[in-house]
Formats: sequence, C-alpha cells, structure tokens
Amino acid sequence: MEAEVGMSPLREITERYRLEKIVKSTRSGSVLRATDALGGGTVAVKLVALGADPAADGERFSRFAGALAALEHPSLPVLRDFGLTTDGSAFLVMEHLEGRSVATLAGTDPKRILTALAPVAEGLALLASRGLSHGNLSPDNLFLDTGRGEVKMLGLGTALFRIPGPAAGGDNARFRAPEELAAQAPAPAIPAAADVYSFAAVLCYLLEVALPSGELGAAEGPEVSLPLSLAFQLEDVEPLRRFLAAAFSRRPEERPSLNDAREALQRAIHGAPAAAPTIEETRPAFFPDEPVVSLAPPDPVQPPAAAAPPAALAEGDGLPSLDEWMAAPALSSPIEASPAPPLPSPPSAAAAPPAATPPPPKIAIPEPPKVAIPEPPKVAIPAPINPIVPAPAALPEEDDELLTPITDDILEAMTSPPPKPAPPPLPVPVAASEAEPAALVGAAAWKARLLKPVPLAVAGAVLLLAVLGSVLWSRSAAPPPAVAAAPAAPPKPVPLPPPPPAERLLAAEAALAAGNDHDALLALRSITPAEQRSLPADACRQIQSLEEILALTAPARLAADLQNGWKAGNLDLLRMAARDAIDQPGAVAVLPAAARDTLDRARRASELYDLAEAAARKGDTPGTLEHFGELGHLIPSFHDGSGLREKAAAAVDAEAARLVKDARYEEALAKLEPLRQSWPDRPGLKAEVDTIRDQEKNEQTLVNLLAEADNAEKRRKPDEGIDLLKKVKPTPHLEAPYAAEMTRLQALLERVDGRPPTVEMRDGYVLDYDRGTVANLSFRIRDDYKVTDVKVFARASGGRMVELPYKKDGFVYDVAIDPSFHQNGTVDFYVVASDYSGHEGTLGSKEKPLQLKRRKGFRES
Repeated sequence: MEAEVGMSPLREITERYRLEKIVKSTRSGSVLRATDALGGGTVAVKLVALGADPAADGERFSRFAGALAALEHPSLPVLRDFGLTTDGSAFLVMEHLEGRSVATLAGTDPKRILTALAPVAEGLALLASRGLSHGNLSPDNLFLDTGRGEVKMLGLGTALFRIPGPAAGGDNARFRAPEELAAQAPAPAIPAAADVYSFAAVLCYLLEVALPSGELGAAEGPEVSLPLSLAFQLEDVEPLRRFLAAAFSRRPEERPSLNDAREALQRAIHGAPAAAPTIEETRPAFFPDEPVVSLAPPDPVQPPAAAAPPAALAEGDGLPSLDEWMAAPALSSPIEASPAPPLPSPPSAAAAPPAATPPPPKIAIPEPPKVAIPEPPKVAIPAPINPIVPAPAALPEEDDELLTPITDDILEAMTSPPPKPAPPPLPVPVAASEAEPAALVGAAAWKARLLKPVPLAVAGAVLLLAVLGSVLWSRSAAPPPAVAAAPAAPPKPVPLPPPPPAERLLAAEAALAAGNDHDALLALRSITPAEQRSLPADACRQIQSLEEILALTAPARLAADLQNGWKAGNLDLLRMAARDAIDQPGAVAVLPAAARDTLDRARRASELYDLAEAAARKGDTPGTLEHFGELGHLIPSFHDGSGLREKAAAAVDAEAARLVKDARYEEALAKLEPLRQSWPDRPGLKAEVDTIRDQEKNEQTLVNLLAEADNAEKRRKPDEGIDLLKKVKPTPHLEAPYAAEMTRLQALLERVDGRPPTVEMRDGYVLDYDRGTVANLSFRIRDDYKVTDVKVFARASGGRMVELPYKKDGFVYDVAIDPSFHQNGTVDFYVVASDYSGHEGTLGSKEKPLQLKRRKGFRES
C-alpha cells in the first residue's frame, strides 16, 4: 500500500470499521478486533495515544505509517490503513492474526528458536534500511502466526510517543537498550542499534541463557555464559557468541548490525552464511529534530566482484535496492552448506579512538573435554520424544500488545524437532597395565576407569545420551503389537526402521558408560558387518574398543546371566549368554561345571527360539507353537519378553473365532489343537475349548427353538415365543436370526398388548360385612392380551399391609378375609394387576386404599 508522507486528515474511524471487541488495552493504546465495512473481512485496529504536541506527533506518526505501509516482508504485519482520529488518537489497521507469543518457545530446541527468529532479524534489517526502527521489541511483541507459520513483529508505532526515562521500559525494561532508559534519551545516531540490543536480549531469554544480576550494557560488559548444550545442538556457535558479546555494548555505535545478526543465526542453524544479500541500514536518524531523511529506496549500486568479497559489512558498499533484495531468496529457506568467509568481528578498540572505545564484553563458553582418541563421525540425532523443558516465565502486562488471544496450539512449522548433532565421543580407557591381570578385569573396575576422567558437564551429556540411546534402541527393538482377534485378517505391522549405525554406536557408548552392558551389547550386535563397512575408520575403531571392554567383563557377565536367566526363566538373558559363549570362548573356559550344564540348556533354548522366530516370519503359526512347546519342556516356566508365543496364540484364537462364527466347530477345535499340545496351561484356553463344545451342542437345540418361536408368532402368541428364546444364549452363528426373531416377537407383543389391565369391583358389590363373619371381596380384571399377575394387599386397623390369597374364576377374583384378620374393624385394601408387557392396573393404591367396613345396628332375623 502506498501512502504520502505528511499530515493525514482527521477521520472518524467508525465510518468504515465496525469495532467488535477489545483484544488488549494499555495506558499507551488499545487493540481492537473489527470488521472492514468497505473491504470486508476481519482486521485489527490499533489505537495509539498521541503525545503532548498532537500536531507534531500526528505528522511524525503519518511519516512512520506511510513508510511502514510501503514495506512488505513476512515478519511485518500487513498494514491496510492508517490515520488520525477526531478525538486525538492515531490508528493503524492491520491484518488480523491468530496464534500466540513467541515466548512459548522459550527453553525448546535452539535450532527451532533461531529458525523462528531469523526472519525477524531480516525484517528489522529491512526497517533499518528505510531509516525506521521497531523500538518495542520483546517476546510479547513477536507473534507466531498459526495461519501461515510465520513470526510477526507487533508493537509497531508504540515507541513513537514513549516518554524517555526508566519508566519507558515498563515491565519489559530488560529488553530495552540502556540509552532508551536514560532520563534524557538523545536522538539515536543509529536507529537500529537499540533493536540490535533488544533482539539479543530476546535471544538470550528464549535460549534460556542466564544473565548475571547488574546492568546490561555496563562499561565492563556483563559476563554471559552460553550453556554447553548449545555447542552440541547448533552447527557453529562462535558467530552467535561474538554477536551477543558485541550486542550488549553500552555504546550503540559499537554494536553489530542486523545483517551481522542474520549471519550469526544462519551459521548457527546451517553452518553456512546467509543466502540473501545484506540489507543497507540507513545510519541517519529517522526522527531527528532536523528535517527527516528521504523514505525512497536507495539507488541500486553495482555490487563488488564475486572474486573479491568484502571482509566486513561496510556501510553502503555494494548494497542492492529494495526491489532487488525482495527478489532474492528468503533467509528462512534451506541453504546448502558451503565454504564461507568468517563472520566479521565487532569493531575492535584499535579502530576507534583509544580512550573512547572499551573492549566489548566476552561471553565464556566451557570448552568440551579433549580426549585422546579420534572423533567419531558427526551424525544427526533426532530430538528426544516429548522433551521436558522448563516452561517460560509469564510476562506481565505492559505497553505492548498481541493482536489476538493466545491459543492452545504451537506452530507446526516452529515445533518440528530438527536433527541434533552428535556430542563429543566418550573417552575410552587405556589398556590394563602390566600390574593388572590381563585375562580378567572386573566390570565394576572397568566402569570406574571409564567414567573417572569425564568432567561433570560431560557426565551430564553422557546421561542424556544414555536416555536417548535407550529410547532409540527400545523403539527399534520393540515387538510389533499383538494380533487382535477380528473377523478380518489383521494388517501386518510395519516395523520401524532401525536408527543409523552411527547412532547405535553412540547408544552403545552411552549404555556402557551408564553401566548397562546388556544394552551396549545389543546396540553393538545390531550393527551388521555391511553397516560397519559403511562407517569411517574412526567409528570402526570405536566399535573395536567397546568390544574389547565388553570382552573383559564377559566371564562375570556370562556366569551371572546363566544363573539369573535359568532361575527366572528369562529367555532374553539365556540367549544373550549363549551368544556371549560364542563370541567369548575364553569366558566359557573359566565357568564351573554346573554353569556349563546351564549353558548347554541355554544354547538349546536359543536354538529353539531362533527356529520359532524363523517359523513366525514364514507365517507358520503351528510350527512357531511347536518350537515353543519344546522350549516349555526344556524350561517349564520360561518368560518370553518379546511376546512371540503370545502373538502366535492370539492368531490361533482369532482364526478359531472366525470358524465358530460360521458354525465350523470341529474345524475350530482342530485349529486350537496345536495350542493345546504346546501350551496346555495357557490362561483361558480350557474355557475357550469348553465354550466351543457347548455351542456345538446348543446349535441344533437353538435351531428347534427358533422354529417353535416362529410358530408362536404365527399363532399370535408372542409371549410364548419370547419365553422360549429367553431360555438359551445364541451361538455366534445364530446371533443374527435369533435377534431378528426376538425383534419380531416383541413388536407383535406391543401391538396385541398395548393397554394396561382394568380392575373393578363386581357390579352391586357392597364393601361391608357383619360382625364376627368372614368378609368377602370380589372384583373383575380384564386385559387386551393376558393378565400375568394379580396381588391383593390389605391391613386391619393399626396393622400393616400384607398380601392376601385369592381364588380366580375366569375374570372374577374372590378374596375371603377371616374375622381373625379384620377384628371386626375397618380393613384397608388395594389391588394391583400386571400384564405380560409390564403394564399395571390398580383398584385403590397404597397411598389411597379402599375400605371394607363392619355394618352397624341389629340384623333382622
């Protein structure tokens, strides 16, 4: 959008924009969600309060907004409109964004953070090339746009009218440059210098670089230490270290440029320089008291010859125009690693007046330990699954704003875990001295010697590697999920590809350092000879060194594995012992006689397991179970950690269930026979066989009952058919016809038995009796289908309700109440009648019973 620089006419903002909701409001302004009545769509309207001089401030704002509207960059929100309102405020109309603050990335993968912020450095450099600056940079004002996977810079325009002084920073003062917090902040000679400082502070916050207490930018410079983990996770941290060291200089003119920031981030991410050309940063201030500099793009300048690249980013040397820059490849695009000149260092004291230029602060990075063996090849290790990182501290309210409320997703593009470089190799212990026994060295002694020279920082990295190696190896070695019993053949699980051999070598090193010889053995044995031939010579020597260490601990490990494996029936330990015996024949020679007998059984068990695995790969389930049956005779209570036998048994169960569903009972029992022979005590197997036999017996019975129920339906006696079917449970083969017949009978019952029974006293019957005589009740009950139950309840005066017997004659029910019950007093009673469908008809009720009373006076003789 093009706009003229100058004072904008006053406008009534509500004439075009329908304001809907306040997204954020601070003392310096507000952000509202609105609908553009002219252009349509949702927009964000930012209202900024002008300063003490509205006329000068309005012209100042119009120049800034006009220049901003002429820029296009992924890190800048699209500015659709701007102006001054009639009530003395300035407004910016920007695209509406959905997402969250970049502060949510704090503590996550460093490459992810730098990849997210690289376009921001590029956008800040673009602003600087037009003489503009952000002046309000903080994590709250860097916004992850979920719609396009981009980081947008918010808070633009707020710094225009900020009053200088310590209060200018608000709660985000830690991200402000020292000159911005001064009581009398001078007009900056280099507008972008403060953005460089803020950008470096944001980087430290997100990378969780601990800053010491005290004033940042002090003359002697703060002592900042980069975590050792950054050296492992980033390609080249030295340019980043130099940039941060210079960015916190108290003198703005000594800070590096934003192009230096772009270069440092690119080298840290890719180990290569930026692909896009540098952007000229206009050094004169955009907001001086004198006339404003031109906002037109600089004229194109012929770039220097490719054969002689400049050693430093000189001001105005060979810089492209804005159009040329916009046509260049984006900074965030993938860049192939290629040789590049070193990043220029910050200006040194020798290039400036002696007394006016203190040296920039230095950032100390702990040096990784040096070891006496060659480095292994550099390999990329995927980030751990769901890494646990500290949550970023919540930022308090301030003069900055977010255009939309924070949502619950993290940008997919920003959270994809990039590969991590390999850590330095673990130190390998020297050979045993002549004073030590050459044949046997205890595992504990070797592990102590292995870990002794490792510093604390490296020990932490080793533990992280151990966790990572265990996760990677367990994922590759985990068995596929058990086959579920289902009518259709279950899909075959797709095995996960194993990690690269270099990663497995690192996992073996980490496992051995953590004292887990078994995991180290498994990792080493998974590296095939063909894979070893593909590794560099250094890696092969590493494998050889690890094998030598494990060979020295083999006798003690072999004896322990045989004893523990046989005692617990652990096939994994016994198979490992059998493999150790093959690889380390010297360890077998020192075993006692009893352990050698156990070794023979372990070898046979390993052979049978290998045969079972081969049969499973061929799909020969009976053969798999047969070999496990032999294993059961050899080791009665063995434990199969891989679950191979259970998977084979589950496959047999599934096939038997399919045969039962088709009423092929004999075939189902035959299918289960290999399982009964090889694993007779399998939990649930006997009950499964008994159920199949019972279903086979009930099949013909159920067929006959279905025929009788169908006959009852034809005779319009649904209750008889329902009672017949309720006596049996349908077999899987007859579940469908059983359910269909039951549905038809119940539908017929609803049609023929839709009303409740009626209960009424017989015509002319009087509810009284003579003293000392039997009291009689007589009533008639009718139903549209069939009465199934009648209950008569009565009580004498002061008694409780009890059920009385009755006599039935057709529709008539008679009840005789003896004098011993009524005691010549009033009798309360009620009647409840039910039909087959559960409907109820009543005469009286428990709450309002009818009364049978004794006659008063003399009887005529």
